[in-house]
Parts: sequence; C-alpha cells; structure tokens
Amino acid sequence: MDELYAKQSLLRSSPTPTREIVDALLLQVPNATPEEKAAINAELETYGVYEFEAPVIESASTCATDSGDVALDTPTIYYEAWSTYWSVTCGGHWKNNEYGDSAGNVGGADGFGVGYTNSSNKYSSKVMSASAYMTDVNSNYRASTSNRSDGDGSKGFGFRIQDHWKSGYYVGHKWSGLCTYDRWFGNYNGVATAYYIHTYDSASLESVSFGFDGKTAGISATITNSVKSFTAFSADKSFGVYP
Repeated sequence: MDELYAKQSLLRSSPTPTREIVDALLLQVPNATPEEKAAINAELETYGVYEFEAPVIESASTCATDSGDVALDTPTIYYEAWSTYWSVTCGGHWKNNEYGDSAGNVGGADGFGVGYTNSSNKYSSKVMSASAYMTDVNSNYRASTSNRSDGDGSKGFGFRIQDHWKSGYYVGHKWSGLCTYDRWFGNYNGVATAYYIHTYDSASLESVSFGFDGKTAGISATITNSVKSFTAFSADKSFGVYP
C-alpha cells in the first residue's frame, strides 16, 4: 500500500490528507450500506487510506439478554499509507425505537468500542487519536467526543456518551467510533469484537475493563441497576501478523 500510494502521488495530484478529513470519512464507515462503503473506501484511497481485508470469523451478532433491538458493525481496520498509522472503526444502530425513556437523558451514558482478544504478539504500539459520536436517526443532532473513556489501547478502546432526547429526536439511535494507532500496530494481532452497552431508566454504566479471558470481546462492565441495561456484541474479526 505504501508503494501504491507513492505511485498514485506521482501519477496524479492526490488530495492533501489531514487527520480531520480522514477521520470524518472513517466515521461514516459504520452503518454505511455496501454501496456507500465502497464509495467511502474509494475516496479514502485517494488520501492513501486502505481497508485491511481481515477475515470475519463469526457470521452473526451475539446479543446479551433478549436484545434483538440493535445491529452492530464488525470492526473495520484501515492502513493509512500517508501517515503509516492504523485505524479501527466500530459502530451500530437501533433497529426499532425501544430506547427507554422518552424525554431528557436515557439512563446513564451508553458505552461502545472494540475489545481485542487472542493476541499472541507483544503490543508495542500506542494510540495517536480517537473520535466518536452518537446521532439521531436523521443525523440532525450529534453528541461527540475526542477522548477515550475506557481501555489502554492494547486490549481495546471504548467511549461513553450520554444518549438523550432533543427536539423530539433520540440522540443515540446511531453511533460510530474510531481509534488510530501508530505504525507498530501492524505488528500486533488478535480478534477484534465491537460492543455496545445501553442503559435506561435508573441504570448507570460505572466502568468497562478489558483483557478478561473467557468473556466476549474480553470486556467486563460494572453497571448500577444492571437489569435496566443490555450489552450487545458484533461478529469477530481476526487481524494482524501471526507467528
């Protein structure tokens, strides 16, 4: 991809990439239709950003409790030849309007992100930046953050954003996040699984911890009044270099 990007830059005038431009495109990948994703990837390639074709190793989402309410995207991994960085995306959306409360904040903050498991290589990378947002079904209103709430990068990353109602719209219907690593993430390996934790009524997400054997996505969450919450997971995706 480095060679391809170098050739592209020589053959034609490539757009000048910036972190803001690339992140804005990457955050559109979750929830995109196959046609929309193809168009996004084509634009990303003009900036020297290429999808890493990692195999999906589980075909269907696994949801806790009785939650068939949400759909989660499998994490997507991109290599950025313009910066030699790597980015991992996550996201999802509600399939109905069974969010919980109908005004103000809906429970406590919701959590979402990606957990890494089954790594056999040493983690020697570091997180360069992160970004996430929630929006309503029509993308009229948005709540965003550029700070990770959970995870140290080696076992995963997570965000917490307060979902709420605004002007009759539920800001939390769709969510998207990404974490960008330095070049050494290319030497790491494992299984990436996205998660989503929804709270409503009196429930509150207190903490999310990573690196737990035997747990889906390797995460463990502490939730006050957890009966008013659920956790959902995406399909698994294998990535990286294996010894």
